[in-house]
Amino acid sequence: MDLEYARQIFFAEATDLLEEMESCLVKLEKNPESPETLAALFRTAHTLKGSAGIFDFSAIVEFMHGLEQVLSLIRDGERSFAATGSAIFFRCLDHSRSLMEAARTGSPADDARTVQLLRELDVMAQMPEAEASTVDEKPGAASGANPAPADYHFSFLPPRQVFQLGLDPLAPLRQINRHGTILDLTTLTGELQASLAAGEFRPEECFLAWEGKVRLVNKNEILDFFEFFPDAEVVLEKENPQKKADDSASDEKNKDEAAAKATSPPISPAAPDNAPRFIRVDTDRLDGLVNLVGELVIAGAGMAELVARQGDIALLEASRSMSRMISDLRDRSLGIRMVPLVDAFARYRRAVREIAQEIGKEAELLIQTGDTELDKNVVEQLADPLLHLIRNAVDHGIESREERIQSGKPPVGQIVILAYQETGSVVVEIRDDGRGFQLERILTIAREKNLISGHFTPAEAEILKLPFLPGFSTASTVSRLSGRGVGLDVVKESIQNLRGQVELQNSPTGGSLIRIRLPLTLAIIEGFLIRVGQENYVIPMDLVHECIDHDSPDLLKRMNSLKLRDEVLPQLVLSEFFQSPASGSSRQNVVIVGYAGKKAAFVVDELLGEFQAVIKPLSRIFSRLPGVNGATILGTGKVALILDVPGLLSFAAERESAA
Repeated sequence: MDLEYARQIFFAEATDLLEEMESCLVKLEKNPESPETLAALFRTAHTLKGSAGIFDFSAIVEFMHGLEQVLSLIRDGERSFAATGSAIFFRCLDHSRSLMEAARTGSPADDARTVQLLRELDVMAQMPEAEASTVDEKPGAASGANPAPADYHFSFLPPRQVFQLGLDPLAPLRQINRHGTILDLTTLTGELQASLAAGEFRPEECFLAWEGKVRLVNKNEILDFFEFFPDAEVVLEKENPQKKADDSASDEKNKDEAAAKATSPPISPAAPDNAPRFIRVDTDRLDGLVNLVGELVIAGAGMAELVARQGDIALLEASRSMSRMISDLRDRSLGIRMVPLVDAFARYRRAVREIAQEIGKEAELLIQTGDTELDKNVVEQLADPLLHLIRNAVDHGIESREERIQSGKPPVGQIVILAYQETGSVVVEIRDDGRGFQLERILTIAREKNLISGHFTPAEAEILKLPFLPGFSTASTVSRLSGRGVGLDVVKESIQNLRGQVELQNSPTGGSLIRIRLPLTLAIIEGFLIRVGQENYVIPMDLVHECIDHDSPDLLKRMNSLKLRDEVLPQLVLSEFFQSPASGSSRQNVVIVGYAGKKAAFVVDELLGEFQAVIKPLSRIFSRLPGVNGATILGTGKVALILDVPGLLSFAAERESAA
């Protein structure tokens, strides 16, 4: 394995571990005595220390060692997390991230900050144990004396594939020298010489072993480090000065026998068949795979078009079979990029905590996403807009503790992130139990900025669209969090770039509600192909409810609406909307579409059937083109535009109400 690639894997895993550490700290603020969370927090610090040691990132190892010592005391009940507080650990978390970034980029680390935090951790480790819930008397613990170092016999036989795993077999020796003293060390080359003599030497494998005498204060620190070397044979035994010389000779013999058996490492028990298995893959490779599948979908559509013209039955069956396999490959490749929203949203718990503390409020974040998943690219682009909305909820929505108590509310405000699937989309709702959107204040500011007439009072839904205008802010003072006029307009633009929608509401149960609707993926969709005039268009299949003949007796036609089975629907003739030339067809069809609880009837010239659409973004020149939000390539090589169904629904509804 290439060492640089192994480093990239380390930094990726370190990022996940630091996020897990942050999640544990947030949980401990609510339940500081949870043994499972305390153990998980210790494991993350321990794993980070060991992994960093493999790559000889000494600054990270030293810092994590100091943090691990305090976490070990808390885990073992010798210190209390509630008594120490979480602030110091959050500062350590932030500094750990900066150390990781310094190691990744090769830039100098903030040593002064490291020393300061290690000093604080050391003071915490030396605190009296009176604050702990239970105290176990241990030799030397009461006096605080450090244990005396002891001499150990040491041997280390790394696994043959240590280089292929991206590990450095000398890293454990450096760790021993860092935490103790190497008194004597011998490199065993018997296996190397035997492999050379037999012509079986392979440079990608390790044939060396080491043995010697070391002096250590804490044996477990070193043994824990070897956990990162799978199938390694390690001996670390305390020496007895009373041993006879013949015992030493016997030990030497046993050691040679152990080295001779190095080619047969112990086999760990097989994992259960149903155990989940994971592999870390660079997202660029996944994006490349999805793009390649998209091109395959287009090529498959072209082949199906040619086969249909030939009329060969056997060839047609083969084409259909290949289309099914391409469809399955598409679903599987897109599924690889789907990530659970519960994991993606966990990072906001700390944001809520810190923002509330900064402005003197109390708030907590609840995440209710179930098993909802979303494309990783969408989640990454949604991160900043969602953080902005959560910050607004804490800053503008949640009241102070005194206000909430006076209003009969719990003193701690609640912000809830809810996510669920609906008609081919993912809906993300941000709710809070605060004061809600203050309509009068929004109207006053809009009038002051001449955004609306002073005598005109729009409906509530229209008022709640005003905060999305550029420069609009309800903050009375400028702070780090708000008041600079860079607000919901940026959020709206970011979400529209994801082909999504955002709306504001006052929750019926009190507080505010922000609803975001997003497509499941930005890559490939199931579409329904239609013809309008001489052009082809694609409607997302999940939004199509039914198709009927325009001359059906079930339809009762009005000026801008149709009545279908006692339901009046806004009607939109797409040839008129897009100003398409007449197709010459005497027969038209109606496609009933629906989105976010709204429905409309699109009048089209011809129904062409289902179609897998590979979404191609429009250039900036056409990005504001009304009625469309993307394009795709047909099997014939022609371009078909993808309809912006939500935008067309709003246009049809507004035109009907105006009439």
